[in-house]
Amino acid sequence: MATYSIVIAYYDEDISWTNTTTVKTHVYNKNSNSPGPNTLPNVGREAHTYVHHIITHYDNLDPVTVFLQGTPFDHMPKGCIQQLVAEAETHPSGLSQNAKVHEVGNNNAYFDFTIKVHAGKPVAPFESGKTFGEWLKTVANYRYTMSPRWYIGACFAATREAIRSVPLDQWLSIYESLSYDINPVTGHYMERSWYMLLDLERSNPRKNIL
Repeated sequence: MATYSIVIAYYDEDISWTNTTTVKTHVYNKNSNSPGPNTLPNVGREAHTYVHHIITHYDNLDPVTVFLQGTPFDHMPKGCIQQLVAEAETHPSGLSQNAKVHEVGNNNAYFDFTIKVHAGKPVAPFESGKTFGEWLKTVANYRYTMSPRWYIGACFAATREAIRSVPLDQWLSIYESLSYDINPVTGHYMERSWYMLLDLERSNPRKNIL
């Protein structure tokens, strides 16, 4: 059995770099103008793609999954995929260690975090403008105790144990919350949540809700 597989959230990027890999690679296409295998609705940013893969492969995940955008090397060095896999395999969190702390002030400030414009484009709010903290409680029954570490560009690796530490019903709830717009605020929330939700070392169990 393969030790890892790659998931790519694709729109129209140059993914020719995948032609030389012998690793099992799942390419999910969000471009309805060029439909093909594994075409998904263009909603929810890359998080929708990743969660779709998790839901559909929940019972048969490879030991490690590497989640990447179509142009991952905008966010990380070329040739580092093996490093991400090795970190996920060996770190107690079950995750690659390329996550950065996102500082926005104290915990209450982060609870109230939201974003209205990204790269000059409006961001669609979620359910009456729920903030990051309110969304986490709604979809994952989760509270946090510090400013989250987040994977800038949403490129990371996770073990199946880390992924399955989040129950399937919570993944389904997260998926639904990502599915309402091409640029939902929940996609930005999720980018800041991957490490926090999957971390096998988390000291604040999901049952300890806000």
